[in-house]
Amino acid sequence: MRGDLAYDVMLEARGVIRSQSIRLRLDREMTPGETLDIKGRSWMVTRVDPARSLRIDRRVVAREIVPPAPAS
Repeated sequence: MRGDLAYDVMLEARGVIRSQSIRLRLDREMTPGETLDIKGRSWMVTRVDPARSLRIDRRVVAREIVPPAPAS
């Protein structure tokens, strides 16, 4: 075993009703508050929970970080 952890990540974008799910493998533990760069967007991890699956180690929820609108 390589020590990798399998994550099921739910990406929650603002204004979108349905979340998008992706799978990641990392060699470290993810923690709430850290940021991810996925698909050209920044996401903040809000929850990390244990998974009840043999294929997934953790379930993660990440919310999109929306940059402030430029001042006019």
